[in-house]
Formats: sequence, structure tokens, C-alpha cells
Amino acid sequence: MAQQPSKDKHNQDAVAPISLPKTSESEQLKRIRHTTSHVMAMAVQRLFPKAQVTIGPWIENGFYYDFDNPEPFTEQDLKAIKKEMVKIIKKKLPLEREEVSREEAKARIEKLGEPYKLEILEGLEEPITLYHLGDQWWDLCAGPHVESTKEINPKAIALESVAGAYWRGDANKQQLQRIYGTAWETPEQLAEYKRRKEEAMKRDHRKLGKELDLFLFSDLVGPGLPLWTPKGTLLRSLLEDYLKQEQIKRGYLPVTTPHIARVDLFKTSGHWQKYQEDMFPMMAEDDTSRSDEDGFVMKPMNCPFHIQIFKNQLRSYRELPMRLAEFGTVYRYEKSGQLGGLTRVRGFTVDDSHLFVRPDQLDEEFINVVDLILQVFKDLQLKNFKARLSFKEEGSDKYIGSNEAWEKAQGAIRRLSSKTRTVAPSAGWPSRPRTTPSSVAPRPRVSSSSEVAPSSIVTSARRVSRSQAAAKTATSPGSSPTKSKRPSSPVCVRGALQRSTIDWSERVSYVESTVPATTVAPGIGSPADDRTMPVILPPPRLSRSSTGTGETTRSTRSRSTSSLLR
Repeated sequence: MAQQPSKDKHNQDAVAPISLPKTSESEQLKRIRHTTSHVMAMAVQRLFPKAQVTIGPWIENGFYYDFDNPEPFTEQDLKAIKKEMVKIIKKKLPLEREEVSREEAKARIEKLGEPYKLEILEGLEEPITLYHLGDQWWDLCAGPHVESTKEINPKAIALESVAGAYWRGDANKQQLQRIYGTAWETPEQLAEYKRRKEEAMKRDHRKLGKELDLFLFSDLVGPGLPLWTPKGTLLRSLLEDYLKQEQIKRGYLPVTTPHIARVDLFKTSGHWQKYQEDMFPMMAEDDTSRSDEDGFVMKPMNCPFHIQIFKNQLRSYRELPMRLAEFGTVYRYEKSGQLGGLTRVRGFTVDDSHLFVRPDQLDEEFINVVDLILQVFKDLQLKNFKARLSFKEEGSDKYIGSNEAWEKAQGAIRRLSSKTRTVAPSAGWPSRPRTTPSSVAPRPRVSSSSEVAPSSIVTSARRVSRSQAAAKTATSPGSSPTKSKRPSSPVCVRGALQRSTIDWSERVSYVESTVPATTVAPGIGSPADDRTMPVILPPPRLSRSSTGTGETTRSTRSRSTSSLLR
């Protein structure tokens, strides 16, 4: 009788998960994908002689190439292009680098009749390099590439889709056709990549939103303007109520601001000068007002409104930190080709907040903001996420504030973000301390005679002072004990500095964002001067950042489902 195979799991070969690295994580993958984009361009020009090439870089999960072709590419065309690519790869053509003078490159490009390449050449710095696919095709390129097409596995490449893209990302210039593709080292990786894409499509929020009757889009209303159904609105309300409660616990003060404002407000903030191309057109009463830029615009940001609330009256240093929060609806004139579901829209509500703090409060407030975000993510059971810090782009004119202020603010964010602290061993989430560390003063207790009502949200600095005095008197030697209660309103609610929280390398998919820096705006007072103190004001990142790929992307702020220190 034949022996039955052992069912012991230790005797069975474990199936290792298939790794799908990003292009930036694998030098070989970068070379394969870059070369494959050249192979695709060569195949396109063989099949479509009138097609003119522009740029064809690698991207994190594949590559693309932009073409100016008289006729739109179809699904059948993609199949034919893929077939031609396989033929080119099997020829095992060498990739050869050639360094030429600017004049020589210009002469060769003019001979080919490639106007886009001439424009690219004008912006290149020397040395000018070309890469040849054998002796059959070449392109302006800095590399890197594989040594030969034999390093590309024809069974590990796929052409995925065709999209529109403007030349140089400018809607006033020629519209091109962008063919997206992907390439891997092995067919198994390609199969796993396709499987993951299919799984992601099943969970696409646009598909689920329609199936669950949560939101919709109407051509009559306009693209990028979602309509929330009763079910979707109820879901939003529940989420907003939960977030508001979490914010109030931590001393955030709710505010409400209008949807439009005078242009002058955004001139003061700098948005009009730096961000105007992404704002809806100005509304003016007549041509004279329009020429004088005297009108109203839909707000693209909440920042200037919150600063106006803060500036409304003289402030005492005792009022700081002041945390203003709003579920504010903003409007941005996104290009129609960049709209997509709820991820890129023209009107959306932001869980937004601005914190006005003294410089000595910055570290604690930053940590408390991160703690709030992590608590929200934990409550919503969001465990697989990342955050990316993006800083000022050197050489760009799309920023306001001095370099010194930016350096100071960015340095603070780097310092705090690089701190590695203990992660709760079980769930990987921060454990909340039960006691207040000695380095942080406890929250003031209020005597029964000055107790803050539970419904109270806004409390003046003077009330805080009286509360602190009452607490101090109640505990001083010789004084009679007075029963006190912890105020339920957000009076000086401070998080602990020594939280057992996150390992930033682990806790910090899907939340890729810019955390804007903060600027220290010097005040005129001192702790003894009850008029004003230095506060932290946000210099917003006001621009889109060009990717250099013909598309334009906006740097977004890491708001997610919580308020952030700006």
C-alpha cells in the first residue's frame, strides 16, 4: 500500500507571496520599463507612420508614451502594437548610447520631422544623449536602459489603456494620446499585478457608490460636482458627527464660513496671485468691476477665513493654542480630464482646521494632531496607510513666506516626524497614557461656582485664568478643600507629550499627501503683555506641481478624516 503524503504543514512547500516592487525600488525594473516604452514607441511608428513621438518615461507601476496621431488609438490598435513589440523584443536589439552636439541632434530631428523633439531639445542641458534600438530607431533620452531587448520578457508586458494628455500639461496646446503599459521581470509578476487590479476594481468607490446608492453625478449639474443621496448624506452626517465629537474633546472650536468671498481676501492671502488658475472665475457686477478685479470668487481654501476670525479681536497669549475647525466646502476649477470619481472633484467638503499656537507649543500640538489622526484611523479600522511629507520646492515661485520661515517650520516637522516611539505590541496602535506626564501640566480643574456648562464650546482666556486660579486656591496650603470637576468643554485640553505612539517608519497606502509647513509670525508682545503673542500662521502651498510628464498633479494636504496642523 502506497504511503499517504504527509499532511504536516511543515513538510509542505510554502508558497511565497509574489513581490511587486515599484519602479523606484528596483533599478532593473526601471531599466526594463524605460526600454519597453521605447520599444512601444518604435512599434507605434512602424504601424502608424504619421504618429509623432513626444515623451515616454517610466512611472511607478509601468510606463507610458505620448503620441500625436491623426486618428485615435483603439483596443484593436493596442493589440496590434503589442504584437509588434513582441517582434522587436525577439530581435534582441542592443541599446546603444550616443552623445552628440546640440547642432547634430537638431539636424537629425529636423530630418525626421519631429517638432516635439525639437522643443524638448531646447530645454535640455548638455551633454545631449541619444539611445538607439539597434540601427532601426532612436530617441532623445538620458537613460537608463537595459543592454539589449533580450532582457525584456515579452510575456511579462501589457498595454493597458489610452488616455488624453495635453502637450506640456497646457490645455491651450496640442492634445495628445497617451498609451499606458506595464512591464515586469517575470510573467508571474504580471499575472499577480493583473489580479490585484481586478480586486481593486471590485472595490472601486465609484462602483460601490452606485451600487449602494450613496452618490451620483449628473451631466446637467456638471462634472466633478457629486450629488449625495439620502443614504449617502446620512452616512456623511454620522461620520461628521463622530469627527466633531473627537475634535471637541481635544479643544477644537467649530466655525462656519461662507462659500464665496471678495477677491481682496484672496489677494491678501496670496491665493489670487499664486492659485488663480485653479479657482473658478470671478463674479463681477459689470465690466468695470471685472477689469478692476472687484468682485467675488468661490473659495478654494478655508485658510483666509479662519485667519480673519482669529484677527477679529485682540488676542491674549493665554488663549493659545486656538484650534479652529470647520467642515468647509471648497471649489476648485479642475481640468475636466483630471476629474475622477470623488478623488478629483470641483466641489468637496474638507475636514479643515487651523491651529494658532505659540512657538513653544508647536511640538506638543503637532504630536496631538498626529494622535488625533491615528485615533480616527483606529476607530475606522484603517490599518494600512502611509503619509508622505512634502516640502517647499526649491526654485518655484508658487510659495509665500520667507525662506527662513519655511526652513524653521520644515525643520520642526522633520524633527517631530523622525521621532521613533514605542508601538503598542498587540494591535500596533498607540496606547493612551492613563496618567499625565510630569512634564505636562494637568488640565485646570474648575470649582463648582465657575463650572463650565457641558454645552459650552468657546471659552475666553480670562475664564481659563479664573479656572486655573480656582484650582490653585483649592489645593494651596491652608485653603479649604473645594470639590472641583474637570470641565467638559475644550478648555486647555492638552494631549500628553510622552505618548506611547507610533514608529513613523511603520505607521506613517493610500494617504499620500503634503503636510504644509507652518510659519512663525513674530508678535509684538510678551507673556506679560496681554495684547498679543507670536502665533503660528500657515503659508499654504498654493500651486500645482508639474510632474514634467505632460500631466499636472496637485499637492494635497493630509486631512483624511481629521484636522491637521497647517
